[in-house]
Amino acid sequence: MLEINKISNAIAIPIREISAHSIINGIFEENGSFSKVTKHHRSNDCIFHTGNTLEASSLNDLEILPNGIYGGIFFNHFGHFLIESIGRLWALNDPKFIKLPIYIFTLYGEIDFSDNTNFIGDILNILNIDTSRIRVIKEPSRISTLYVPQSAYDFSLIGSPHPDFLNFIRKTTHQLNDSAASRTKKNIYVSRSMFDPVRGSVAGENVFESYLQKENYEIIYPEKLTFKEQVITYLSANKIIFCEGSAIHALIFTPDITAKIAVIMRRNDGGSAEIVHGQFIGIKKPVNWFDNIIERHTFGLPDWNGITVIDFLETSKELKKCGFVSNLLKITKLEEDKYREQAISSYLKAIKDYPDHISFLANQKEAANLNTPSSENALKKTKKHFEKSLEDWDEPPLTDEQVEAILEAEGHLSPLDKVEFKPFTAVITEPSNGRFKLVGAILTAILALVIIWQSISPLFGK
Repeated sequence: MLEINKISNAIAIPIREISAHSIINGIFEENGSFSKVTKHHRSNDCIFHTGNTLEASSLNDLEILPNGIYGGIFFNHFGHFLIESIGRLWALNDPKFIKLPIYIFTLYGEIDFSDNTNFIGDILNILNIDTSRIRVIKEPSRISTLYVPQSAYDFSLIGSPHPDFLNFIRKTTHQLNDSAASRTKKNIYVSRSMFDPVRGSVAGENVFESYLQKENYEIIYPEKLTFKEQVITYLSANKIIFCEGSAIHALIFTPDITAKIAVIMRRNDGGSAEIVHGQFIGIKKPVNWFDNIIERHTFGLPDWNGITVIDFLETSKELKKCGFVSNLLKITKLEEDKYREQAISSYLKAIKDYPDHISFLANQKEAANLNTPSSENALKKTKKHFEKSLEDWDEPPLTDEQVEAILEAEGHLSPLDKVEFKPFTAVITEPSNGRFKLVGAILTAILALVIIWQSISPLFGK
């Protein structure tokens, strides 16, 4: 049975994100110790939610807030909200608490709770939660009595949501099931092609969409639909193919979905696969899994912003094998290369001003091009001077500075063509080049022959 804890004279300090996976502050006990029952969890505890130790001086003159119930952290991001922000909502409409304010923290930007048309307002409306009750904690405060519902669903529980939580979802979404039952069953492809490519895209997805349309699939773009419409669409579907992304997380609102489901992966980082698998394990729904990633590029951006090239022909073979389509995708290697190049080109144009991308380019180390005519001429000049030093044995070889001065004066030497010269051998310092190494080897061999000849020539004189 799910529990509700009570904290008297709770201290609420606005949370702060100090890294991608680490947050501090939150709810503290009256004595200043961090409240473990309010700790935010992710898989393997990879979000480190720890409160700073509070000093007595920091607790003076805090605003006193009335009794309330804790709603957790609301993430202003579709996927994160569905996984990380709804786990405590099951208790908010309990008759004992329904008139109490709901205290929350927010991450990933401010949330406009007066706008019921955004996805958060839509989700809360489905769950019959009155958004006027919500109070965002923005300043350090005291709460006379804070009730804390147990978290029944989050990243750490995605594969095993509490049964009472699933029953809560069933009760609040029964009307959506009724609406879905009145619709004609369809095959659905959930696309990402209308997203900003920088938010994570798949090269040539529109080509794949055209193929699926011929296979009697309707293409939907979840960001164009209300959350309620998304859920009804999934509940009324016969078959669903997802291009992997946050849209999948809406399925927590369809614990009894009957559609046959497939997921085409666009990330192969391991963590994404674990989350997607967990999503279906959590609602005890079999899923067909297709991972045919050929290559993936981020060009310095975070992984979730990358562009993926998928082998759609191989994917069509697997879809056919599993009964999702009747025919294979018809596409040539030339067509595949074309859509790949076009997609990557568009992606690079979209990210050209992103700081992470600029930093990525600035840190690239490219090998010098030593195969230019000027470099070849410089090589010949270098060899000529070494040969001269061999002929005139008593004449000291040219110094590094002398050789570089000659080459630079004739316009054959660039900063990337610096060569370290030693008597009778040449060594490339940066970057290395096969031609220079070959010259060094030849000259070293010639030197060896000269020394041998000087050693044995007196014998022939006798």
